[in-house]
Amino acid sequence: MSSVKGCWVERCKKMENLFVSSSPSSLEILWVSNLPLLKRLDSGGNGGSAVFKNLKKLSIDCCRNIETLFQGASQVPENLEVLRVKFCDQLKKLFDVEEAGELPNLRKLYLLDLPVLSSDGVKFRSLEKYTKDKCPRFTATLEELKIGTAKTEEASSSKEDQTRKDTAPEIQTTGPV
Repeated sequence: MSSVKGCWVERCKKMENLFVSSSPSSLEILWVSNLPLLKRLDSGGNGGSAVFKNLKKLSIDCCRNIETLFQGASQVPENLEVLRVKFCDQLKKLFDVEEAGELPNLRKLYLLDLPVLSSDGVKFRSLEKYTKDKCPRFTATLEELKIGTAKTEEASSSKEDQTRKDTAPEIQTTGPV
């Protein structure tokens, strides 16, 4: 797989892990669709860093059992420029990292119909385009994603409520309204 630049994996009904190799890869584009049992993109361990080292575009859709795209900071694809994720019912986090990481080259992020996805504090400083629809727990704005301050829905709403209270102008009336 060392010379393959693009890969489309679709309708593999029994596949749980996408890659088990830890050998370096020239893979730049990966499209994963309709893998109902997929739990992770790699086999775990440090192998993911080699497999995804050159990955620039990643699209994942209709993988209902995947909970996290990348396990650990060593597997986060630093060269990733475009990330599209949709219709993954159990996806909780994009990246399962202990401390906030960074995707320095990510320019486009598309999230669609991810009911349990929450923000994980990863910084996307080069992000230019951000589209989100039907992701009720992922409330981050483009600016929050760029600086890595995105919070989950609960933390975000209490912060917004306090900001509204602090900045709301006082209205004084002098008579009946």
